[in-house]
Parts: sequence; structure tokens; C-alpha cells
Amino acid sequence: MAWYGPRWTGARELASRLLGRRLGWKVLGRRRFGRRAPTRTHEVATKAPNQLGIYDMSGNVWEWCQDVCTEDVNAVPGDGTPWLGTGSERRLRGGCHHNWDIHCTVSFRYGIAQDAHDGCIGFRVVLAAAWDQRQSERG
Repeated sequence: MAWYGPRWTGARELASRLLGRRLGWKVLGRRRFGRRAPTRTHEVATKAPNQLGIYDMSGNVWEWCQDVCTEDVNAVPGDGTPWLGTGSERRLRGGCHHNWDIHCTVSFRYGIAQDAHDGCIGFRVVLAAAWDQRQSERG
């Protein structure tokens, strides 16, 4: 269901906890254990869809979201609409083809400056009528 780089192993998780999350990810992310083939973006719908029938929500490129970053999970609307509170960072979701596998999950969120740019940040174009029709067919 996802394109991603290396796997986040139990040993890396332990080392990350010992060093602290931020330092651990930085140090372990720079270390290359063995050779890795270079990664790249891929055409849409070349992997299986997720549980919602949506292709490429995990991996490939980060999805730029309208949500403003917040640590208060209870503030985020439960209906899928963006949280538009105060803050300077926006959310990225879904991970990128060269990120760890744990970044390429539905639940992982990343905060980034509004003016950031990168070859691994994209956005999703949605046709509301098609989405509404699929939702109504599911009941």
C-alpha cells in the first residue's frame, strides 16, 4: 500500500529512546546500515488502495494539508475538516518514498513551515462530487 525507505526496527526504536526521540531520529536517520537502493516517486495507483479505497495516501510524497499544527489532539475536528487555529506550521501526512516506514502511516503527522518546499511534498486534488458519491454508496 505504500512506497517507503528503510524499516524502523526494534533496535532503532530502543536507540531512539535512549538518545531521546529528536536526537535519536536525527542520528539514526543519518547512519546508513548497509547499502540502500535510491528511492523515487512513483505513478499513482500502482499499489493497492487503503481501507477507504484511496490510492497513495501513504508513502510516495508527503501530502500538504490545510491543518495548522497543534499538539492538542482534542482540538482537531473529527469530521475530517481542517483545524484552522493559531500557529505558523502546517501539517504534512503520509510520508515520502525515502522516509522510514513508520512515517508512511495514516496516523503520522509532521509539522512544517508554511513556506517550506521540497521535492517530496505534494497535495491531493479531490473531486467532492465523486467523494460524496462513494461515501453514500458505502452507507
